[in-house]
Amino acid sequence: MRLDALISMKDLFICGFFLLASSFADASAYQVNPHPSQGAPLCTRVYPASPLTLYTGLEPVHFLEVKQRLEFAGRKIGRALDVIPLNSQRALIKANQEGDGDAARVRHIHQLVPAQHLTHLRQLKVPVTRLEFIIYSLQPELVKAHWAQLRQTAVGVRKGVRLLQFQLPQAYVSLNPETLFRLLLKGDLQALVMDRLTAESVLANFTWPLRLHVLRSPPLAVEALYPLIHQCHQAEIPALEAALLEVAPAWFQASEHMLTP
Repeated sequence: MRLDALISMKDLFICGFFLLASSFADASAYQVNPHPSQGAPLCTRVYPASPLTLYTGLEPVHFLEVKQRLEFAGRKIGRALDVIPLNSQRALIKANQEGDGDAARVRHIHQLVPAQHLTHLRQLKVPVTRLEFIIYSLQPELVKAHWAQLRQTAVGVRKGVRLLQFQLPQAYVSLNPETLFRLLLKGDLQALVMDRLTAESVLANFTWPLRLHVLRSPPLAVEALYPLIHQCHQAEIPALEAALLEVAPAWFQASEHMLTP
């Protein structure tokens, strides 16, 4: 009997990230049909009783919320569901090649990554969370700025946040949010634009000067995130969407965020 039939994905998570890159999650979990009939899935799951495994590059501040919503949706349709953290690029590649999907991506993901990373993935219409981008500055007038004004400003953003890097091409980019705040306080940057939860997780661990200004409402920009499901499970997508609607966050408005086919 195969070892990956005996060890649950939850056990693999506990064992550590290095096991996730091992052969326990190899592509042999699928049987690929190189010539699928019209409208048929590309492949079929060898172990239909195993959990749906969704990978994600979400940061810890968003991970738990998304994990809870997706696990609830899985229980509603009678499927165990695991959400496994990886780095963002690796999560998407594994979701497309080996896993059952990616837990949360922006609605325009198809415009942002190479097509080969999305070949087998289908985007759900219902979001699981959103990013609220807020301006932080020592200058009170800047926290009310818009994109045009920020483009004339020494501003910092997180590396990999495509919306911000597109809107603010001149921005200083760093992967470390704490580094960005320290540069702001030193005067090397005039403003930061950062996801609210990420920023609050940094600010909660340090004593920051009272002169740090922030306008939390309305945010500069909001970006909803949607799950991607492997087309092997496309028959389950409507049920997953219906289950996710039951735990839709308070900010969710179907007319605004519900994706159309």
